[in-house]
Amino acid sequence: MPSETRPRRISPRLILVGGLIVYLLGDFALHGPVAYRVALLRPESPESIAKARAEGAVALVFDRPIHRSQLDRVVQEQACDRRQALDQLIDEELLRRELRESEDGRKIAASKEETDEALRRFRLKFESPESMATALKAEGFADEESLRDRLELTLRLEKLIHARTAADSQVSEAEAREWFGKHAAELATPERLQARQVFLATLDREPAEARQKLDAALADLTAGKKDFAALVAELSEDEGSKARGGDLGWMTRERLPADFVLPLFALEPGKPSLIRSKLGWHLVEVTARKPAAPAEFESLKPEILSGLVTKRKAAAIARFRQQLRQSAVGHLRVFEDA
Repeated sequence: MPSETRPRRISPRLILVGGLIVYLLGDFALHGPVAYRVALLRPESPESIAKARAEGAVALVFDRPIHRSQLDRVVQEQACDRRQALDQLIDEELLRRELRESEDGRKIAASKEETDEALRRFRLKFESPESMATALKAEGFADEESLRDRLELTLRLEKLIHARTAADSQVSEAEAREWFGKHAAELATPERLQARQVFLATLDREPAEARQKLDAALADLTAGKKDFAALVAELSEDEGSKARGGDLGWMTRERLPADFVLPLFALEPGKPSLIRSKLGWHLVEVTARKPAAPAEFESLKPEILSGLVTKRKAAAIARFRQQLRQSAVGHLRVFEDA
């Protein structure tokens, strides 16, 4: 007689697992709470973006939000427009990510001595520890240790930028000489002269009256009755030069109005004369003159090298930041109302 086939018992565990699978399938199909929580784990998901925006974010850089409060603070501190401020915050976040994620970035460190010096320089901005504590609180720092952490991070970021751009920022002496050769004419020292004056304005005075007074002053000066400083103190209406005995300092042709420069540069040193300009009458004496001189590379080399390095470094940093932006394509969200 064939044996009776017994029904197989389904274990409670299998029933539980099956029920869970059915629940999850339904939850994901209907966008239930589990599906929502899983979506939040993906920074680029609509759910993550909606949550970030609800919490005041104006941009997402990978999984890191940039909040409106950060943007407002940068706009206020740097007096720039919101787009510039947001670009700066995005670049800073990308730099921090590079510091965390890249192999060479993780190796970059700031020593205790470097951080101590940065903290010391920061303290110099404030009159007292109390004023510094108030400023830190306003900036969202819990205490000085939090500030120290931020300064250390800033030092590491600066080192990262230097490491990635140093090679492209170098300028050789040959390159500096080549630049000098193209700009030597612009760097030449123009003819200069030093002069002093007694000035009478004609805006609220008849020009003839001013001329008469300075004619008399020139006669006294020529006869030795009065010296130039005495005439300046007695008559001059140019407050800027009056306190210096009428001294106008060293001047070039480019510095002066045309109606004054031509007769002034035609004067011989030590021979006072009258000059008429749009502003009034001038009793002027040229006290010294230096001829034009060509530029010399050796004397200008440090300045040229510094300027070229600064320009090249700025270009290298811009390229580095652009590379970081390109690496973030698809992971950077800027909200329309930022």
